[in-house]
Amino acid sequence: KVATTTLTHSQLVSCNTSPVTVVSAPGNKLFVMPIAYSMEKALDTAYAENPNFQLRFRGQATQLTPNITPLLNATADRWHGCVADPAGAWVTTTTPINTDLVLFSSADLTLGASTNLLRVKVAYYLVETLN
Repeated sequence: KVATTTLTHSQLVSCNTSPVTVVSAPGNKLFVMPIAYSMEKALDTAYAENPNFQLRFRGQATQLTPNITPLLNATADRWHGCVADPAGAWVTTTTPINTDLVLFSSADLTLGASTNLLRVKVAYYLVETLN
């Protein structure tokens, strides 16, 4: 499966206080297993701040992707990567059953143009748990 979400400037500047859902919670006894992601920006004005933007499960601290902030304040317009799972940390500690996958920021942005967009695509599959 592939989920696609396009974030507006308003969503980007408030990702810290209101993380944006990229893949919705799949339901009872299921969790999202992300495989890869891509991001594409359309920025009229780059963001000058440097918060830590990342994909993570709602309510969990472990990031699943490297910091994507360089995409938001650089000249490159695309960013691709495989989902990171540092030492299986998110699976072995708290399996995120029926939990959203979100784009989160360590701080809210205050710069950038109101026409800025960020498209996020995540390839994933669903895993059914035993209980």
